[in-house]
Amino acid sequence: MQALLALLLCLPLSKQTTPSPLETRASFGDPLVDKAWALVGPETVPVPWPKGLPTESLRSAPEGPEALAAWHAALGQLLGKEATLEQRADARLVLCLIAQAQARHQDAWQHLIRLTDHPGHTLRAVPYLWPGVPLGTQIGAGGRVSVPAGTLFTPAFPPQPPAGQERPLDAGPQTMAWLGLLEVGGQRLDLRATLPNTGLELELTRPSQAVLHLLVCMPAIRNYERDLVYSDWDRMNDSDAPVDVVLPADRATPWTLFARLRPNFEPWPASPAPGSLWRRDRSLALVVPAGSEVDASTQALAGHLAAILDLPVACTTADQPLAARTTAIDLGQGPERTQRIRRLLSAVEGFTLDS
Repeated sequence: MQALLALLLCLPLSKQTTPSPLETRASFGDPLVDKAWALVGPETVPVPWPKGLPTESLRSAPEGPEALAAWHAALGQLLGKEATLEQRADARLVLCLIAQAQARHQDAWQHLIRLTDHPGHTLRAVPYLWPGVPLGTQIGAGGRVSVPAGTLFTPAFPPQPPAGQERPLDAGPQTMAWLGLLEVGGQRLDLRATLPNTGLELELTRPSQAVLHLLVCMPAIRNYERDLVYSDWDRMNDSDAPVDVVLPADRATPWTLFARLRPNFEPWPASPAPGSLWRRDRSLALVVPAGSEVDASTQALAGHLAAILDLPVACTTADQPLAARTTAIDLGQGPERTQRIRRLLSAVEGFTLDS
């Protein structure tokens, strides 16, 4: 992925043909995700929304205490040796939905591909990733979704190969499609995402001839940020704000949203190798800025990490000394804090599930 996006603005955009009004399908441009979706038929129904997963908290505070408690419980269930296959699928579903709420898109896709043998779970998760309907939205048989006009869509960045693997540069632009399965304000809306070497392009097409209103938050990938965002080739002033789209009644051609991405790397330590002696006499410290108070959310995070990693985890400020063999994790503040907590949760998931 890094090599692919390093060629920013080197190739022209690839245009897609307008889908037939009768076409109904979903595709993801990734063989493992497509394999998971292949078992979802027109009459497949989703499993219920997971018990104990707070929908409103995921929307408003995806790194808050309630979401972290659900994350801890699901991770513990997945790691439990006595868990049944169905319980493991339930846990994967929860971790997938939490990752999507936290914009950890690649983590969400990686959890999803492990639901291949559970089409009801797959169907419950996919529409929240692509096309990105709000969490908790009712999902119909086969993936049919109806949302009111003005709904905010938060599509996940297209699934990418695991770390250390690269998508072949000669494979062409990656595409995702969601055709004939979505209604917005009672009108059909088709979406097609294309990932060329220049950024991410999203086409919105609707067969009807009526005004259609929605909002879209263009996705980005870890270590990249949205540099420029265009709505039907008009540049947006704020690249991070949701794009307000109003399709006019006489619009017959696709409405195009485009986000150009640029690298924004933050160094992050690799997880210890399984079986290493890293844990011996080791402790962690969550560090907040000097002069700040350690709030309840940070304390809750420390408690969950201590239980999952079986390590002492303290909370401290940047002006306090650390004990020997203590690994400090600087949480920062503001948007930086949010991103670092997400990176930390991702790293803990990878370390515990791969060990």
